Amino acid sequence: MTDPGTREALTAMLEAMFLTPEQQMQKITWTGMYAEPWQVDVDLCRESMAHPAKASKRLLQHIFRHMLLRGYLLHKGETCLDPFFGVGTTAIVGGYFGMRVIGCELEPHFVTMSQANMELHRRKWEALGVPMPVVIQGESRQLARLVNLSTGSPLALIYSPPYAD
Repeated sequence: MTDPGTREALTAMLEAMFLTPEQQMQKITWTGMYAEPWQVDVDLCRESMAHPAKASKRLLQHIFRHMLLRGYLLHKGETCLDPFFGVGTTAIVGGYFGMRVIGCELEPHFVTMSQANMELHRRKWEALGVPMPVVIQGESRQLARLVNLSTGSPLALIYSPPYAD
């Protein structure tokens, strides 16, 4: 029997209170998120590998899967924003989940790299009927002004945490 004062017991109690039995069955394991690297010339163009803070492919896959399982994203083509777009890793993963991804990136050279990366996936996305991601060059603090959300409000905001040496 688990000691009721342990972290595991508290977690189990909270899950029992707030998750439906179906959600409990569909829990995602959040370990090993950095075990699957990006592949050069398959996932990302070679120049992109120099970006200091590429988001983890597996972590992004888990985030999108988690949002779909929990009902945060319901339909193909729903909009996700990434205010720190970098080389477009969120768009690459989100595209394969059928999401419309819009990114904002301050640095022009990363905008160029993200466009090259998205081009690597264009044919597959077209075959799947996936909306082509969009990258906008600009300051993310001006995101609301930069992004035309005429198709409705975004349902998700996904971004990498800040990195430091």
